[in-house]
Amino acid sequence: MEESILFSLDAEQQVLLAALLAILVADKLNEDQQNILGNFFEALGQNILLIQAIVSSNPPSTKSDSSPIHKFKTCKKALLRYSRI
Repeated sequence: MEESILFSLDAEQQVLLAALLAILVADKLNEDQQNILGNFFEALGQNILLIQAIVSSNPPSTKSDSSPIHKFKTCKKALLRYSRI
């Protein structure tokens, strides 16, 4: 798989690119839209980090059913059990 340009940039270049994109995007949005989009990207980043933490801490599954639908149903059951506590 070919590496994206984003991943080949050093830390300073990534910070500059992020700042430039933020300025360009924010300029086109009102305050409410900026707030919504900013919070969306924050949530997206947190979820990506959470997925990576879970994947890193769990050994590879040997179960045959590791489909996204099965994982969703398992997660939903756990959340429902937790909400009844």
